[in-house]
Amino acid sequence: MIDAKLLHGENLAESRRELALEIQKARQEGLEVIVIEAKKSDLTNIRSALESNSLFGKEKLIVLENFFSLPRQ
Repeated sequence: MIDAKLLHGENLAESRRELALEIQKARQEGLEVIVIEAKKSDLTNIRSALESNSLFGKEKLIVLENFFSLPRQ
């Protein structure tokens, strides 16, 4: 099962605050947190992060920064 949350909008300060809270909550719950900067990545790297298993069987929170900067393929 995959849960997804999209943070966006013009209020950058509020969306950043919400993201920081989500990351902190995930770490407190023992999730592995993976942050991917879309500008510095490609779809292969993103797919790999989504499909890979954690070494310790942990659930993951994957944060994809600047999603709309990905090249269109």
